[in-house]
Amino acid sequence: MANVATAIGGARSTPRARLKASRAAFSELGVTVALLALYFLLRGSHPDDIPASVARMQQVVDLEQRLGIFHEEGMQDFFARWPAVIDVANVVYVWGLFPVLIVIGIWLALFHLDEFRFIRTVLLISAVFGLLGYWLFPAAPPRFLAAHGFDYGFIDTVHGSNKDMQPKWFLNEYAALPSFHFAWVALGASAVWRATPNAWARAIATLIAIAVGWAVVVTANHLFFDMIVGGLLIALSWVLALWVTPMTTPAWWRGHRIHVHRPHPHPLRLRHDR
Repeated sequence: MANVATAIGGARSTPRARLKASRAAFSELGVTVALLALYFLLRGSHPDDIPASVARMQQVVDLEQRLGIFHEEGMQDFFARWPAVIDVANVVYVWGLFPVLIVIGIWLALFHLDEFRFIRTVLLISAVFGLLGYWLFPAAPPRFLAAHGFDYGFIDTVHGSNKDMQPKWFLNEYAALPSFHFAWVALGASAVWRATPNAWARAIATLIAIAVGWAVVVTANHLFFDMIVGGLLIALSWVLALWVTPMTTPAWWRGHRIHVHRPHPHPLRLRHDR
């Protein structure tokens, strides 16, 4: 916990410094949990507009077809040859978001509190954009299209069977655009890259983000366009976090160097220099 003590300004790690840093970290985590709970409450409380949601996802499919990137059903069909692989995709989809963010968040709060605050700011700004999108422009996931007359061959692998492992209290079934399921995990991976030079940690974080991106497509919960929009909103939120909240902006951006206390020169040396 030496890094924790250093993070609050102490040159040496002491029990009192570690306790103070831990309290600060868990206080920040508590605030974050409360804000995210409010986000999911607002996200899930919006009444479903099924016709508009389905029509909007159909428009996204049409756009992808024109761009030549509509290959999600082909991906799902390819991996569906191996039921065990689909089982893995289901598990990654359900458990690849919150447990990953929780682990990264606790680690950042305990050992890199400034980074935690900055990444949290990015996440919360993106959450505001997400709520506006979900409320004003709801979009059904691809797995719903067949039931409404647009059958592209998508199969609901998670929700359409007894394997439905996803908690119900925060669900909004018509919040497919943007895909924060992928974008927030990618944000977490970027936080790991910023916070540590450890090659193993960076590699694991990157692989998890790639796996989640693969899973949201293979389970027919998102299209590529959803993930692209999610990534662009994270990038925009990152820029806004740098400018709007300077107190949570890392020192490398502000141009401030960490202050190192240095003793004053000896008075005799000052007189000699004059």
